[in-house]
Amino acid sequence: YNGTGVSFSLHLPNRPGARALLDELDELNSSYGVITNLIKDSRLSATTTRCQYPEFEQFAARLGAFDSRRLFVTALSERMAL
Repeated sequence: YNGTGVSFSLHLPNRPGARALLDELDELNSSYGVITNLIKDSRLSATTTRCQYPEFEQFAARLGAFDSRRLFVTALSERMAL
């Protein structure tokens, strides 16, 4: 969130239909170059994140060099397989 554009937010119930909608939105986002906020969307997979964030692998490599023993681990870093 460091450029120009639009921020779009949805509040949905935790139901199968809502999860299916969000999965479809993930695919649309990836195909149109849209990024999902990693902090606000705890269901986002590492695979989808890698598609939406082209610099992800570079970030992962830099993080690995900085914390090679994985002293700092969060639920987000676990979910992103960092």
